[in-house]
Amino acid sequence: YHWRSEFRGAFNAVSKLARSNGTTQHNPQVVAASSGNYACGLALAAQLHGAAAHVVMPNNSPECKQHAVLAYGANLVQCEREDLDRTVKLVRDATGAVFISGRQHPDVISGQGTMGLELLRQVPELDAVVMPVGGGGMLAGVAVATKSLRPEIRIYGAEPEAANQAALS
Repeated sequence: YHWRSEFRGAFNAVSKLARSNGTTQHNPQVVAASSGNYACGLALAAQLHGAAAHVVMPNNSPECKQHAVLAYGANLVQCEREDLDRTVKLVRDATGAVFISGRQHPDVISGQGTMGLELLRQVPELDAVVMPVGGGGMLAGVAVATKSLRPEIRIYGAEPEAANQAALS
C-alpha cells in the first residue's frame, strides 16, 4: 500500500475538519482530485471520521486504486485528466464538500511532515533526504519538518525521467 504515506496528510486534514465541524448535526463532506495514492488515503481518512468523500480521478487511473477508493466508501467521480479541476468544482458546488488539496492544503502538508520527523527519530544525524516530487505535498511537508529541526539537512526531489513534470516546469 504505497498510499499509506499519503494517508498521513489526508488524515490530519480530515481530522482537523471533523473537529472544527463537531458542533454541527451532520458530518463533513470532502472532495479532492487524485490519480491514486492520495485518493486512497483521503477515502480512508474520511471513512474513519464518518465523513463523506468525493474523489475525482482521471479515467485512466489504475483499477486497483479505483477499487480501493470505492472499498473505503468514497464516491468515485471519473473524468478526463484535463477536466479534474473543473470536475472538482462541480462536485464541490453540488455537494457543499470541502476541497482538500493533496498538494497545497497546509494540514495535508503538515501531516506529511510527520515522515520527516520519523526519519530524524530513526537517523538523528541524517544529512540528506531524497523524496519523490509527485504533487509536491509530501516533499514540502518533509522538507519543512526536517529543516525546522536540522537546517543543514539537504532535501532532494526525485522523479522518473519518463514522468518529469517538475524538471520540465
